[in-house]
Amino acid sequence: MAQTAILITLALATVCFTVAYLLLKKEILRQSKNLFLPLGLTMGLAWQILYFSFPEFSDYITALYVWEIPFVILLSLLIFYQSKNRPLWQTALISLVSIEISCILLPSEAYGISPELPFWADRSILIALWLIYALAFPLFTTIDGIAPLQGICVCAGIMSLSFIGAAPYQLGAFAVCGLAVFSAWLIYNTYPAKVGINPNSCYALGFLLGWLNIKTASEGAASSILSLNIFYFYEIAVCLLRGLSLKPQYKNWQLNTDFYQLSVSGLSPKDITNTISKLILLLIVFSIFSAYSPNQTSIPLFSLLICAWFFYRLNNSQEKVPTLKELPKTIIQDIKSNVSEISANFTKDKDK
Repeated sequence: MAQTAILITLALATVCFTVAYLLLKKEILRQSKNLFLPLGLTMGLAWQILYFSFPEFSDYITALYVWEIPFVILLSLLIFYQSKNRPLWQTALISLVSIEISCILLPSEAYGISPELPFWADRSILIALWLIYALAFPLFTTIDGIAPLQGICVCAGIMSLSFIGAAPYQLGAFAVCGLAVFSAWLIYNTYPAKVGINPNSCYALGFLLGWLNIKTASEGAASSILSLNIFYFYEIAVCLLRGLSLKPQYKNWQLNTDFYQLSVSGLSPKDITNTISKLILLLIVFSIFSAYSPNQTSIPLFSLLICAWFFYRLNNSQEKVPTLKELPKTIIQDIKSNVSEISANFTKDKDK
């Protein structure tokens, strides 16, 4: 049965890639930016087919109900159509209601953050994170290739977690189809992008990706999912901090991401996406380590430090960005250098 399931998953992923690729090509010819239907709807329909293809898979801690996927698809379509040309607060309200309904209908034993938290606290944090995730997706479209890379990061990570038994097989199969869809988008979105995407498509895609994250996190993989999405939440935090500084150059919050500021400083979009792809590969590896870590917060915190360090190095354009092979050695050297500098300053202050 396992071999049959793998073959069906790979065949469906191939179909997803082909359909998404052809539909995106059609949108380019029409000069349309409504990419949710070729991306999100293709992915969602593939999930539903996979659900009915493997009904006997029961490696869920909680459950995946038969109505969950069509319900999530309908809500994503609602966000897509109702958020078009609307102010952000109205889009936020539509998304919030959709997310609240989705969280209410999750199995009562499904904890997205931690079973140690009170149920109401877990659900409140879950709703807040999912809402932020959906609304922030347009931030990652300001540089070509970043948005599909984020989708690939999530899907490749969940696929890896499923492979090692840290996530249900069905969710891993969903991720394989998502990986195929986002890979097709990356082909057209790599710099220079052949097709753009409008905000309402971003919100709906963010909602769907958020559901896949939440569903996997509720299966005991919250730490791994957080590690996978550290780059995403790091950039959101950077945008907020820069926006709250009230400096004129940071007035447009959508342009406050570290990777966009790197493009302003002169780094080419191609170099930015190539470097971020290395970071994403690291985060996928960290998410696997996190699945085996006895401490559920250590790997996500380490991932956050690596992410911050990565952009610190990029902002120092005179320094060469290390390869993946050189990365651990460079990190250790930087830490030793910083510790030595702090010690020297402390000794000087003491002598005075």
